Amino acid sequence: EDPKMANADKFALKVTYWKDSKLLGSQHVFPTVYGLAHAQNLRAIKCAAKLIPSKFLQDTLQKMRNGLHSLFDEESGLFAISRGLKAEKESTRYGVSSDSLTALYFLDKDDIPLIDPKKIELASAPIETVIGYATETIVGLPNHKQPVAYHLNTVWPFEQGLIHAGAVKHQLSQAMEVSSRVVQILLDKTGRFPELASINDERKNGKIQVRFLGCSPQLWSIASAKYFYELK
Repeated sequence: EDPKMANADKFALKVTYWKDSKLLGSQHVFPTVYGLAHAQNLRAIKCAAKLIPSKFLQDTLQKMRNGLHSLFDEESGLFAISRGLKAEKESTRYGVSSDSLTALYFLDKDDIPLIDPKKIELASAPIETVIGYATETIVGLPNHKQPVAYHLNTVWPFEQGLIHAGAVKHQLSQAMEVSSRVVQILLDKTGRFPELASINDERKNGKIQVRFLGCSPQLWSIASAKYFYELK
């Protein structure tokens, strides 16, 4: 996350991470570390260290584990969504996001010995919906007033599969139950596999009201449906 690596003095875009594509009022300080991306990269290094005997990889893995713990906020019970690291200005963005639950899919217990996954599960309660976990919400606003953007107040079916698998690994029963709610829009025999779904106005006259967004069918939504189908 440094333009100098591309022989440049600045980024061409204001954001460099897909989940930042529609964040409201996002102000970045580069280089930037993202909690979820860090967990994913940690997993890649861990796998590489198993395949290739290397002190460098083992040392890198431990550094990444230490860095991951520094991204965890004990007060909120969640990983930082992003942290801009610059000597004269550090910018950390916390929020109730699905990133922390998704990160657990890539992390084993030996990666987070000082972090209780149950805290992440409890802290994620504000983004629980009737069809799974939302990407991110604005805490304090009632559901019918929540703005909807590509990665704000939307449920991504593929992410529910990752959250569920991570919850199984870390024995989080609530997260397992909430993420599995997505089957209502994936296994309804309509053949629709939406990229994401709007969660505004979830219920009307007692029935779930869902608005599909993005591409349909979406391959990774089909993969999530297959995952949940094989659990039945």
